[in-house]
Amino acid sequence: MNYEPLDSLPYIDQDITDQERQSVERLILDELKSTDISKIHSKVDELYPLPEPSSIVSNIKEEQFSDPDFTLGGIDLSKYSNLDDLESLQNSIVFTDLRNKSLKLANKFGKNQWLLGNDLHQYSNEQISEELQNKRRKINDINYERKQIQLEAKPVIDYLEQRWQQGIKSNVDIGVEVIKLQLEE
Repeated sequence: MNYEPLDSLPYIDQDITDQERQSVERLILDELKSTDISKIHSKVDELYPLPEPSSIVSNIKEEQFSDPDFTLGGIDLSKYSNLDDLESLQNSIVFTDLRNKSLKLANKFGKNQWLLGNDLHQYSNEQISEELQNKRRKINDINYERKQIQLEAKPVIDYLEQRWQQGIKSNVDIGVEVIKLQLEE
């Protein structure tokens, strides 16, 4: 889990003003102007390398992809569509028979596998939902505890801030008096 301490007390601190928000946005825009956003950060390639293209695709030029008649090849269906040839006819019958058997088996056993898969997905979904609820509950508990701690500390923080301001004011007053005494001499 990434953790960075925040110098913020969200339940005590006041939100920034519109002028401060505009100033921050202006600073961000100034920073972005000095950054070349057309280039990808060097760490991206290191952290998320692109997969190597397969040898078939890597040998094809980009111009060929734009050609509307371009195909990657695959199975030549013409040898199965010419039923005048006895061998082609036998291949088609064998293929059709195997396909028919596969469909019958899928009809017989596929439903059970599908239901088992659905049950597994439902169980996984319930587990994830339960884990998500636990995480949200923990976040709410932490935020509530954090709010209570900050609200309990608010009087002390206000007192210390007031004392700090009084100390600054008294130091300035002492400095003014010292300068007055030096000028009188």
